[in-house]
Amino acid sequence: MKKNTKMYSTAIAAALATSTLVSVVPTQAESVTFKDVDKSSQFYNYIINLAERGVVQGDGTGFFHPKQEVRRDHAAKIIAGVLGLNTTDVVNPQFKDVSTNHPQYGAIAALKEAGIISGDGTGNYLPAKDLTRGEMAKIIANAFELEVPADSKTPFTDVKGN
Repeated sequence: MKKNTKMYSTAIAAALATSTLVSVVPTQAESVTFKDVDKSSQFYNYIINLAERGVVQGDGTGFFHPKQEVRRDHAAKIIAGVLGLNTTDVVNPQFKDVSTNHPQYGAIAALKEAGIISGDGTGNYLPAKDLTRGEMAKIIANAFELEVPADSKTPFTDVKGN
């Protein structure tokens, strides 16, 4: 059962991370609709589920923008929300480009504290940068403690073994 929950959460995060731009607000909504998310969309149920749980919210004008890229700060908010991390009582991650006034400061700090993110290696998080697929794969693997067998091989020619 725990494995199914982990896989469900991973699927939600991956679907959202590869297809949306979000503005996240920590309020709970009973019934959510977005003008630009059609019920026939393959992501409809995932988006609505997370919106109803208060993990994501649209842009405040009734739109979700499901075809826009996901920024690194928005991804942090989504993952922290899905994991239910405490984003209030956090240790400052000391990223030079994330002030304590940043809207996603708590989520970024919570993920850093949990060892899920580490920044760019130069002391920055780059919150406004679009998240790459590789970065999202690493975040999802870290967030959901997905183990990679030592002898595994990737079918992708553009991914090095390390």
